[in-house]
Formats: sequence, C-alpha cells, structure tokens
Amino acid sequence: MLNWKAILIGAAVDFIGTIFVIMIFGHLWGGALQLGGLSGDSARDATANDPLFLAISMTIGWYFDYLAGKVAASIAGNNGPLHGVAAATPGVVLVLVDIFLSSGPQPIPAWFIIFSCGVSIGCAYYGGGKARVIKNP
Repeated sequence: MLNWKAILIGAAVDFIGTIFVIMIFGHLWGGALQLGGLSGDSARDATANDPLFLAISMTIGWYFDYLAGKVAASIAGNNGPLHGVAAATPGVVLVLVDIFLSSGPQPIPAWFIIFSCGVSIGCAYYGGGKARVIKNP
C-alpha cells in the first residue's frame, strides 16, 4: 500500500529543491554574464540558451529526483522503489505539461524529452532502492 504522506513529502523535496537550487544557479550564471558586460536581457537569453547551463540544470533536477525517491522511501518504510517513483512522478508530469502546453515552436526534440523523463524516473527508483528506513508505518 502506498504511503501518501511519504509521497507528498518526497514530491515536495523534488519540486522545491529543484526550483530553488536552479533558480539560485541561474541568477549566479546570469550575474556572471552581466559582470562580463552583457545587458540583463542578453544575459537572460544567453543563460536560457546555453547548453552547459541546461545540462547542469538537468543534472541538478535528476539529483533531486534521486533525493525525492530516497526521502519518500525512507519515510514509507516499505516498497522503496515504488514510493520513489511515485514521489518523482508529479514533477515529471509538471515538466511535460509545461513543455507541451507552452506556446511557440518546440526547440526540444521529443526523443530527448522522453529520455529525460525516463532518467528522472530511474533516478527516483534508484533513490528509493537505496533508502534506509527511518520509520515503519
């Protein structure tokens, strides 16, 4: 049986951690570009289109997927990988909704979106499997 409290806490860890850390990282990256002489708008565009920034941001997101799985499984106390995947699923769904409902042409190929979502779920599954139980329900 799924422990919904554990899943919600894991999803919150995933969502809040990813957004917060990537937001700080983006501000630091853009600030460094502005110190280098770019205007605010140019720095924002350069940050959003830089493959290195996007790769690091994606890696940060995958780490928080892993951490969400680990936290959810630790709290749930049983069936760790399932709780890990369940904790990461809301974040994956939000990303897919954001990508597919955004206006304008899609610069990201569909195969890459599917691959990234698969890695997110895999990271959460791995985190759930590696969790130490801190509490039994």
